Amino acid sequence: MKNQLQWLTRPILYPLLFTFLILGCTTAPTGNGDHEGTLLYETDFSAADEIIGLNPELELSGGTLKFLGEEPHCPFNLSYGQDSITELRLLRYTPETNAEIHLMHDHDAGSYIYYHFGEEETYMQMSLGGEKLLERRAAFPVRHGEWHSIRMELKKGESILLIDGEMVITAPIDKRMSRFGNLMPAAYQSQMEIDDLRIISLGQKGPEPLELPPIDGEIIYQTSFDRDEGRFEYHRGMKIHDGILDFVEDSPGCNYVDAYGQDSVTQFRLRLPSPQDSAHISLLWAPDDGMRMNYIIENGNISLGITVSDEHVYHDEAQTPVMPGKWHSVRIELRQGVTRLWLDGRRYIEAPIPEGLPERAWFFPLAHESQMQMDDLIIAELPRNEAVAAAEIKASAEPQRLKPLGQSDFGSRRIAVVGIKTEQAQLSAALASFVTNALVNMNIGRIVERSDVEQIISEYNFQASAITDESTAVEIGKLLGADIIAVGSLYQVGTIDYLNIKLIEVETGEIVASSMSSSTVEEEYLRMCNEAVEQIGR
Repeated sequence: MKNQLQWLTRPILYPLLFTFLILGCTTAPTGNGDHEGTLLYETDFSAADEIIGLNPELELSGGTLKFLGEEPHCPFNLSYGQDSITELRLLRYTPETNAEIHLMHDHDAGSYIYYHFGEEETYMQMSLGGEKLLERRAAFPVRHGEWHSIRMELKKGESILLIDGEMVITAPIDKRMSRFGNLMPAAYQSQMEIDDLRIISLGQKGPEPLELPPIDGEIIYQTSFDRDEGRFEYHRGMKIHDGILDFVEDSPGCNYVDAYGQDSVTQFRLRLPSPQDSAHISLLWAPDDGMRMNYIIENGNISLGITVSDEHVYHDEAQTPVMPGKWHSVRIELRQGVTRLWLDGRRYIEAPIPEGLPERAWFFPLAHESQMQMDDLIIAELPRNEAVAAAEIKASAEPQRLKPLGQSDFGSRRIAVVGIKTEQAQLSAALASFVTNALVNMNIGRIVERSDVEQIISEYNFQASAITDESTAVEIGKLLGADIIAVGSLYQVGTIDYLNIKLIEVETGEIVASSMSSSTVEEEYLRMCNEAVEQIGR
């Protein structure tokens, strides 16, 4: 308050103050700025909260979160990132209090933006992989013993800090930074309190939610879990209450008793009570033969692993907005030799179903060493159309084709081959070159030079492991000015190598074509790439 009175007694401000007093009767205060977007999280710390990673040095009392020990810190188990606003009130106990707020904190990647609030200055640091990328300082004090309003904006590639409504620090967000992470306030070797936390997603809009294809088959089971209907074998730790199937104890699971399988739709609502929980959804589950297709749904991520005869033959994953405590709509399709997973109306994973998995098997949801809840389950079998029936008689080595497009459909559109996922970097680069050459030789669209693609990947430091992730690949495509991107994956089933190539519309993120080819020896990889591209161009 003393500082505010000193500010008001400056002579130069008298005319401005007089004008403000006159206009104040008719002009409403504007506050801290826009709040449009989705409110991800809000709390006044009046009660314990599962999103807060409390440790012995933290205490919830009197409606505030207190940091009281030698090195108190609090990871909030809520993944969010760029294009967001984080607001809170902060109280530093002493002049020596080392108050820090970490944004987009990813401990494993060593990635974070953190703000340090001191008695004489405030500064921001941006780090990745242990390397300091950027630092900004401002002679703006956050006095101890006073509550201060803190607002941290990450939007349009900028990190912006406002304290008590005044802009203090702005800095560009390095393009190498992780796009997602957690919030972590910390008070190392000191004490502080925070209150009135809000996290808002401004939502750089991605593709609009896709309309799910209708379930055009026979619904063989539908339940809202109002009662135990005898269609599940319940293992330990299962109960039904208030219309919800609850997985509550150590590794609870249940087995749907009727076998069904390929060419089916499984749809349900899913809730993970806490950030540590995960849902393991197994389809085509044949435990005696070591067969299963397993989706793992957890905080911010979905992964797919396929096992044939106890051998892991396929893996894929995608970042998703899975949030603890929120109900999500999950839909898994097994249709025409492809598995697709949809979350809240958007498709996140699409993968070929390897040969060897059973045609009919069991559905087995499991909460491995954690908890989850399910509701509104629908299981439907799709009609076996002529194309599927014909595919069953074909020789196993004959490639599949999904949504083929003729050359005329590509016209003069720019296509960029971003990357092929393999376990070897050199092999990935070679396959990407083979596919690029095949597209050029077959006159499919206008192909972006391979050197241009590699230059963008190098300039923006995209990690090799990330460039075949569809969302990252689309971002690379935008930087290249491409209309369509090509990504692929090479995986092995038994002794056969399979190459899957997908073409993705950059603007919508929709898969517009997909193909598959196979080889038994590395000497035929060039032929395999040509064959896969030829299918797309037919």
